[in-house]
Amino acid sequence: MITFVRHALAATVMAAALASAPTAAVARDIGKVAELQGSATAARSGARMRDLAQADPVFFKDILRTGASSRLSAELDDGTRITLGDEASLGVDDFVYKSGGARGRLVARVRGGPFLLTGGRIE
Repeated sequence: MITFVRHALAATVMAAALASAPTAAVARDIGKVAELQGSATAARSGARMRDLAQADPVFFKDILRTGASSRLSAELDDGTRITLGDEASLGVDDFVYKSGGARGRLVARVRGGPFLLTGGRIE
């Protein structure tokens, strides 16, 4: 009987730990599409490419792409503004920002095309 109780307790503890563990598949919203003219998409590893529209979320590790004759402006949580011209691509490789603070980190990789990056609250 004691062995059964011990195994049942161990299984319950393991199930609770797995249920509360963070998962890598959960997308972290880091900003939104502020303006869009034409077409744009976003994709990240392990997720399907999605068409973007104004006010759509921008997620951590997204690769943003614009189509021909298109323009996208996204605003990140710290106020940073990313603007892409036609047929441009930019990946948000790292973004750390705590609301109200001035410390954090933004790493973006331009993969091609015209872009403008206007800094926000991150120093």
